[in-house]
Formats: sequence, C-alpha cells, structure tokens
Amino acid sequence: MSHFFKTELGQTALQQRSIALTARQRRLLLLIDHEDFKGLDQDYKARIAPTELLQQLIDMGLLAQHTAVNTPQISTTLTLQDNEQVTLTQSAHMPEKQMALSPLAEPTLEQLPFAEIQQVMIETLTSYCGLMARPLIQNIQTIDSLQQLKACQMQWITSLQESRMPPEQLNQTLKLINYSVQHLSS
Repeated sequence: MSHFFKTELGQTALQQRSIALTARQRRLLLLIDHEDFKGLDQDYKARIAPTELLQQLIDMGLLAQHTAVNTPQISTTLTLQDNEQVTLTQSAHMPEKQMALSPLAEPTLEQLPFAEIQQVMIETLTSYCGLMARPLIQNIQTIDSLQQLKACQMQWITSLQESRMPPEQLNQTLKLINYSVQHLSS
C-alpha cells in the first residue's frame, strides 16, 4: 500500500469536497499516504484498502502508484517554524528547478459513524496509553449510546493528555471526534 499516493486531484477533492465519495473511499483517500497507515499490519491494510476500492480511486484519478524507476532520489526534510515538516525530493537527473515540494497537509475533517468514533478512541488509547487504559477501552467497547460516548470522551481526552501522544496529533484527533459527535447528535 505504501506505493500509492494521492494525486493533486485527490488532494483537491479532499480539501474542497469537489468529488462525491463514499465514506470508505474518503477514509482510504485520507489515510493512504499517511505515516499511521504505513505502520499498520498488512491484514488490517487489506481490510481498509481492498483492491476494488483502490482501483475505484485510481480510475477517478485520485490515487496513483509510484513507478519503480532506478533513478537515485535525493530527499531532504526541513522543519519549519511551526514544526510543519516539508520533504523535498529531487531525482539525481532532474535540474534543481524541478524539485518537488510536498508539505504534510492537514487532514480534512470527516463525519465518522458511531462505530468508527469508538474505533478511533480505542486505537489512540491502545497506541499511546497501553495497558493503563484497558478499563476505559473495555468501557468504550460496550457503549451503545451517544450519551455514554460523550461521558467516555472526557476520560479519553484526559488519558491522552497525560500520554506521549504529540499535542498536534491529539488536537487533530479531538477535532475529528468532536466534529463527528456533533453531527451525530444533530
């Protein structure tokens, strides 16, 4: 899966919602070249990104595959003032003017269904809090109402604030959860 990347059209479609996508297509497009997705095991990636779904996004021009060319690549990662990382990639045979600039784009918020909100909460607790969060994880797994979810959300954010989760990632995940919960209750 790491040989797929969002095209310029794919980036635009996510930012401007200019192309109608199913929830699964949108989720895959958001995740496909994200470092968290690259860290998942192959079985989980295969469930999130089945071949037919990948092909749909490729056919729409939203995803592309890296081609295996044996030209040496020169990569440089820069960190800007606000800790945003930018990777510069240049083929050894390319003139310097054609160097590609690819900033790590801030993901667009997507309304998640109830089960996916639970899954995001469980995955972040598992990744960043470990065994200390086991009772909360079990509690989140058993909830079945929005009211119970909101109650768990306070414990969830408190646990993650005390974890090793980077503040920027915590903030973005919290925005996603709040956005989804808000749209579920309306």
